[in-house]
Amino acid sequence: MKINIEKKYIQIGMITFMVIIGSILFYYFLFHFEKVTGLFKDLLRILMPFVDGLVMAYLFSPIINYFETKIFKVSRFKEKGQKRIRGLLCISVIIAFLLLLYGFIYSIIPELSTNIKNIQENYTTYEKNVTEFFEKTVEKYPELNDLYQQNISEITKKVDEFITETLLPRVSDGVVSLTSGIIGAVKAVINFFIGLIIAFYAMYNKEKFSGQWKKLTYAIMKRSTANGFIHNMRFTSKTFQNFIVGKLCDSIIIGLICFIVMQIIGLPYTLLISVIIGITNMIPLFGPFIGAIPSAILLFMVSPKQALYFIIMIIVLQQFDGNILGPKILGSSTGLSGFWVIFAITIFGGWLGVVGWLVGVPLFAVIYSGIKSYVNARLKEKNLSTNTEKYITVNYIDDDHHFIKIPKEEVKELASLRESSILTFISSKFKKDDDEVNNADIADANPDDKSKEEQ
Repeated sequence: MKINIEKKYIQIGMITFMVIIGSILFYYFLFHFEKVTGLFKDLLRILMPFVDGLVMAYLFSPIINYFETKIFKVSRFKEKGQKRIRGLLCISVIIAFLLLLYGFIYSIIPELSTNIKNIQENYTTYEKNVTEFFEKTVEKYPELNDLYQQNISEITKKVDEFITETLLPRVSDGVVSLTSGIIGAVKAVINFFIGLIIAFYAMYNKEKFSGQWKKLTYAIMKRSTANGFIHNMRFTSKTFQNFIVGKLCDSIIIGLICFIVMQIIGLPYTLLISVIIGITNMIPLFGPFIGAIPSAILLFMVSPKQALYFIIMIIVLQQFDGNILGPKILGSSTGLSGFWVIFAITIFGGWLGVVGWLVGVPLFAVIYSGIKSYVNARLKEKNLSTNTEKYITVNYIDDDHHFIKIPKEEVKELASLRESSILTFISSKFKKDDDEVNNADIADANPDDKSKEEQ
């Protein structure tokens, strides 16, 4: 016997089933959070070669695009020629990256380790230098003696704790973990080289992968929704790529300039400080201060005069970066004001840590742009202006979309009126202003024309 089941009952059953499954998953996620996070960590560990490969392909793609369009101009070649050029470019970029990595590991890392060991070995001497500096300063300015005697022991203790328990161990552990992670960890090396292979295939077949992704998007979404989704993903990718690649180039240049200037001035720990300045410069807005403060403290322990030279150099360098180099490289890659940059760093830095400092600004730029597009679209639907300047002084928008500003002395008068009375008052006020303008025009008209009108 054939059983007929109405379609609506099937839909109700499916919805009920999905609600039950969702409730179970929510309960498990809520009361077994550690197991869920452990599962995600295991999944991320398994997929790490793909993550490494896709990140490298994402960062290398602008280089491939530049050489294809600007240098070789592959559009004039046939398909086979384009593929050969693409393959050679992918291999060349990967080889260049490996050579740079080799040079970094076998030249910079050992030198950094030597610098850190020298700091640890000479710390007693540096502490003595700082104490002698403060004592000479007190002798020169006796009025500071009481303040010095009251606070020197506490300041010295805090500085000593910060350097010995926080700064040096973290820097030392960072270098050791970086060295062991690249050289000693066999699993990380295997994942790295697998990632290079994945990066090659991703760069070589990026158009095909892009087409497959779009095909899937149009298959599971409505056409209009898919169009908007693809547009948003393009904007997101462009924002991230422009910011990350631009900031990386900017930081490398700043690190090199810092190294050259410190060598010319003759400051110690040139390589260590230049690496710190270059890495922390990746963090927007706060990065220069995060790198400059511990570096200045380190140089102050060696020689206060050298620390002063370094501070002056950093101020000049950051002015050059902020006003000349940064705008040239980054341009308006995010379009965020200083306020929103601080907001993004604070929120995403507190949530994701160092990763949030690096990607928080471009990520928030995408969110900000999405909200801005939505607001502008809604305003256009209501036939209202999208110009922010018009909303700064507006107190009321009438039915004809006029932006009206109510004087302060009349605000109290309106506060006691009802909504209908307020609308009448504003309309009459606006009409009154129009009448005054018309009367002024009549008064400025030709007297003969005015007499004709009176007759």
